[in-house]
Amino acid sequence: MRTAFLTPKPEEPTFDCRTPGGARLVRRPDRSLASLIREESRLSHFGRCLLATGLFEDLDEGGSYTVFAPLDSAFELSPTAFEGWFARETTSLLFDVAEFHVTRGIWSEPPPPGRVPSLEGRSLTLEWASDRLLVNRQALVQETWLAKNGLLHLTDKLLIPSGIQLEPDGSLAAEAGDRPSGMRLVYPSAAENLGVARQFE
Repeated sequence: MRTAFLTPKPEEPTFDCRTPGGARLVRRPDRSLASLIREESRLSHFGRCLLATGLFEDLDEGGSYTVFAPLDSAFELSPTAFEGWFARETTSLLFDVAEFHVTRGIWSEPPPPGRVPSLEGRSLTLEWASDRLLVNRQALVQETWLAKNGLLHLTDKLLIPSGIQLEPDGSLAAEAGDRPSGMRLVYPSAAENLGVARQFE
């Protein structure tokens, strides 16, 4: 697996272009991953998940990370079903789903097929499809934002780790069998954010 180290210099200006496959590429060396997600209205659902699980703190100051952020259109859920994700009884499932979209390091040019470990504990498969990055053979990268502490890939599909399933009503449910605990980069106060993310509504 190749790692593309694209850490921008602070003096680099904002740069916006298109890749050969048509995906948008934007450099924002003045913004953290967390701030880019907060400012992007198309990531309000994913942003709320990150806030509820405490991952925003790490994506704001830590690094480097690669985040595969599903657009709001990827959450094919009713408002009621999505609200159910933030119930206290599904907290551990929400943690796993959120962490499954985040990896350590900067990944943009893997030789297909390639695998990188997510914070949830399971690996993500990366490969090229029509000159675009494809994640787990289902989520196609639509845009890539280069932040000061990593890469933000905007994808068209939500990623669900094995061991978790979406019920017909859109709720999260645990499947039989063990799931890896992953690396929990959260704070004790994270639970206070469950269902409180007003700026993402």
